[in-house]
Amino acid sequence: MKRRRSDSEFQAAKETKRQEEAQLARSALSRYESDKAFRFLYDSVAEMFAEMLKSDVEHLRVGDTTKIGLTAKWCPLIRSFYGRATLLCEAIARLIFPHESSQEYLNISDKHYAYRVRDQLPPRGAGAAAQGPRAPGGVHVHVQV
Repeated sequence: MKRRRSDSEFQAAKETKRQEEAQLARSALSRYESDKAFRFLYDSVAEMFAEMLKSDVEHLRVGDTTKIGLTAKWCPLIRSFYGRATLLCEAIARLIFPHESSQEYLNISDKHYAYRVRDQLPPRGAGAAAQGPRAPGGVHVHVQV
């Protein structure tokens, strides 16, 4: 029978995981700054997701749900281990909500701007309010404006 963790063990494991994610994010930033090929790939992926999410949201806004793709399904999740370790969600959010797109963003530091725009992304790529197309295998993809 498996023993349950005590609160202190649970908190220690949680802190260890948080530290590992922070280290992965620092590594991703370091590689982004030092490796031109990695930077090109990272920026290209962020641009692709940003453009496709904006397109899906626009199709949803005008009611043309047949043109919504599977971008929301495959977009990195903001609160996932991968999302926090690569900071890709932040890069996508910065492209969707440019610094100069709102007076509100111009009056805050870059760090706060990054958090603000990242948190404007719904938790599941483009969200989960409206039903979009089905992925192979019958899985529904959801999109929110």
